[in-house]
Amino acid sequence: MRFAGSAAGQAQLWEPACAAEICELAARRFVIEGSGLPVSRKALSAFSTNESTLKLLDFEAALLALCSKGSETAAEARLPIHKAVGRVAELYTERRCEQALDRARALAEDSSFAVHAMDKHELWDADLARTFAADAGDEGLDCVAQQIDKLAASGSPEEAAAGSLETPVFPQCSISKSIHELVRLAYSLANEALLAGTEGAHAWIGALGDALDIYCALFPMLHQQELQRVPALGWQFVNDCMYAAHHASLLTRILPQLSDSPARAFLGAGDSQRRHLIQRQAEELAAQARGSDDMFYMASDEKKQVRLLKAAKQVRATLEHIARGMRPPATTPNVFYTVMGSCVDAVFDATIEAVVDVRDIGVDDSKALSDHCRRVLSLTALLPLDQQALAPYASLAGHGAGSADGQQGIYADSLLAESDDEDSDSEAEAEAEADGERRRDAVGSGGGEAQRLGDRYCRLKDKLAQLADILVISRADILARRRAGLLSQFAVDELVRLVRALFSDTSERARDIEVLKTELADM
Repeated sequence: MRFAGSAAGQAQLWEPACAAEICELAARRFVIEGSGLPVSRKALSAFSTNESTLKLLDFEAALLALCSKGSETAAEARLPIHKAVGRVAELYTERRCEQALDRARALAEDSSFAVHAMDKHELWDADLARTFAADAGDEGLDCVAQQIDKLAASGSPEEAAAGSLETPVFPQCSISKSIHELVRLAYSLANEALLAGTEGAHAWIGALGDALDIYCALFPMLHQQELQRVPALGWQFVNDCMYAAHHASLLTRILPQLSDSPARAFLGAGDSQRRHLIQRQAEELAAQARGSDDMFYMASDEKKQVRLLKAAKQVRATLEHIARGMRPPATTPNVFYTVMGSCVDAVFDATIEAVVDVRDIGVDDSKALSDHCRRVLSLTALLPLDQQALAPYASLAGHGAGSADGQQGIYADSLLAESDDEDSDSEAEAEAEADGERRRDAVGSGGGEAQRLGDRYCRLKDKLAQLADILVISRADILARRRAGLLSQFAVDELVRLVRALFSDTSERARDIEVLKTELADM
C-alpha cells in the first residue's frame, strides 16, 4: 500500500499490463509461494477476511484503478491477487499434500532408529485420534474421531448384547518414532479428506496413500545394511510394518475410497523381513548344531563328547541371546513363541539330519548320540516367558488384537491359554501334532509350559525325541513304533539308514528293512 501511495503520480502513466504484472508478483510472493498461505484448516477458513488479505486486495484495487485510465473492463480483466485468493483452498491442499510427501520421505530417510515407547496396548477409538492430534500439535482430528465413534456404534443391538463388537487393538511392542509419526501424518490427511467433502477429498486421499507407499518402499531400501546387521532393528521394522498395516487397513473403514494397497504393501514388507530374520538366525543355529563334518561320528570318543557338549552350549547361548532381544515388550508373546520355536526347530532339524547321516553307529556311540539328542531337546525350556513379561498381554486373550480386517498375523494374542484356532498350515504339521499326541499317550507326558509350547511351536520336537529312543531300542521296537504310528514324521529312507547304521548286517536286519520299505511304508 505504501508503494501504491508513493507511485500514485507515476502509476497513471503505466499500462494496465504493468500493474497486472506487479500484482502477479505480489500474489506469488504473499499467497501462492509465500508465507501468507494458510498452514491450517482454521487459518484457511479465516483467510479471505483477515487483515493481511484485505490489504493485498486493496493494494490490487488501488493500483489497477490508477493504471486503468478509466477503463473498468481493463481493471476487471486483470486481478491476479483476487484470483489467487479465490484459489487459496486449492493452493492450501497442494501445499499440504506436498509437505506430507516430503515429510514421509524424510521419515523414511531417518537413520536414528529412535524407539517410540508403547506403554500399553493401543485401542482404536476416538481417544486415540485425539492423542495423535495432541502429539502432533494439530488443531484436532475431530472428523476422524467422529467417524470412529460412528463405526463403533454401527453394530446391531444383537452384536452389542453378545459382546462381539470388539475395538480393534494393536498389542504393546517396540515400534520406531518414525513409523508412529507417519501414522499420525496419515490420520491428519484423513481428517483433511473428511473436511474437504466428497469433491475435495481425492487429493488428500491420494497423498495419504502416496505417503504410506513412499515410506514402505524407501525405508527397507535405505537401511538394508542396518536391518540385516542388527537383529533388534530388523524386528523393530517388522513391528513397524504390522503397525502401519494395521492403521492403513483401519483407515479404509473411515475412507472407503482409500486403496488397501498400502496395507498390503506393509504386510508384505513385514513378512519378508520376518522370514529373512528367521532364516538367517536358523541358518546360524543349524551351522552351530552341526559343528564339523565328523562331529557325530564315533560320538562316544572323549574328544567328540567335548565337541558335542560345546556345540550344545553354543546353540543354547545363541538362543538365549535371541530370546533376550525379543522378550516382550520388544515383541509380543506370540511373536516371541513363533520365532523362538522356529529357531529351536532349526537346531532340531540339523541334529536329526546329522545323526541320520552317520553310517556306522556303535553301541557306545548310540548312547552318546541319544544323550546329545535329549540335551538338544531340552532347548524347549527357553520358550516359556515369565509372568512379568506375560502380564500386560493377559487382557488380550480372546480379544481381536491387531485384527484390522482379520489380518492379525503373528500379532494375534498373548496365547496365555489354549485355544481352538488352527495352528497347522499343512497336513504335515497336523500329522506331526497327532504323532506327538500318540507319543505322549504311549510314553507319558512331561507336562509343563515348556512341553506345551514345544508341542505347539516346534514341529520336530517329537521327531527328535523319537530319534533319541531309536538310538537305544531294538529293531523290533522300532518296527512296533512304526506300526503304532509313532514314527510318522520319519521318511522310510531315514528309518532304513538308521537301522543299517545301528545294527549288524544280518538276514534278520534285511528282512526288517524290507518290512519298512513295503508293509510299513505308508504308516
